[in-house]
This record gives sequence, C-alpha cells and structure tokens, in this order.
Amino acid sequence: MTRRRFRPRVDVLVGKPFELPADKGRAALTAATERVRVELADLVAELDRLRAGRPPASTSKEHEA
Repeated sequence: MTRRRFRPRVDVLVGKPFELPADKGRAALTAATERVRVELADLVAELDRLRAGRPPASTSKEHEA
C-alpha cells in the first residue's frame, strides 16, 4: 500500500521589479530594508485579496524610499 504524501498548495505572486539606491551607510540600509518590507507586505496583501476571490488592487502605489 502506497501512502500519499500531503502536498500543500503553494501560491506564488511575482511583483514588479524595483530598484534600491546603492547608497552606503546605516541610514541607507535602513531605508532599503524598509522598502523591501513594504513591497513584500503589499504582495502578501494582494495574494490574500486574490485568495479571497476579490479583484486585484486597482491602483499601484508608489513608495517613497
């Protein structure tokens, strides 16, 4: 008897590419880290909307670095 392995559903959402400034120093690193965090949070929120069957966000937000 073969046992089926549970394979969870995996959803992948790819966002638009963005660039981070190549500035140096702690402040630049903090700003870049925050930008990446915001971009990822937006993707997670969008994926949650799509999973709930709601339409994608209609406006694209531009983030200040």
